[in-house]
Amino acid sequence: SLEMRIQGKLLAPDGQTLQSGKVAIHLRAQTGETPFAAEVDGDHYSVWLPVNRVESLGLTVHATTEESNLAYHRYFDKNKLAEFAREGLDLDLESPSRYVDIRVIDDGEPVADAHVRALIVAVTEHGTTDEKGIVRFPVYHHQPLQNVVAWTDDGRVGGFSTNREPRRDDQAPLLECELHDSRTQTVRVVDQNSDPVANVSLKMQVATPPPNY
Repeated sequence: SLEMRIQGKLLAPDGQTLQSGKVAIHLRAQTGETPFAAEVDGDHYSVWLPVNRVESLGLTVHATTEESNLAYHRYFDKNKLAEFAREGLDLDLESPSRYVDIRVIDDGEPVADAHVRALIVAVTEHGTTDEKGIVRFPVYHHQPLQNVVAWTDDGRVGGFSTNREPRRDDQAPLLECELHDSRTQTVRVVDQNSDPVANVSLKMQVATPPPNY
């Protein structure tokens, strides 16, 4: 199958090259993301991506270093693929531009040990709240927080998107996420003859009550 190669250098904030790191490029489609790990040799990385096997909407590029908090997380439209294959893509790693705290609450009280997932444009961060119900995530490149999902082991769930009503400041240093009780939902998949269909992959979106849709 046809593939294209994307390569470039790993650069520190001062413009000097970095001699180690991890790089991965994820092709984003309607059904999710497909990761492709890059080969890193000193300050240089390269990765081969399929051209016609994935209906890509775009790509996210991630680079991290083990010895520091420098990172690179960016999303690009699929039209950039050809440009990157032709001209390369150097990755300018940087320290977090800010941090965002998510406080998980239930009936106004903080919830410890809640699982939290935060989407910040190109990167999805995961964490667990402390005894004050707070988890902190780094934000790179001044990117906005897009949405948050929180849940507990006993079945409570909550979440929000910053661009939906009630709107939230996507650059705020602290945001609250309210938990709600969940319920069991049975889904049965049938064909045109109403016969059950096995082994069907499903992707479901969970909504929380108003006004926190």
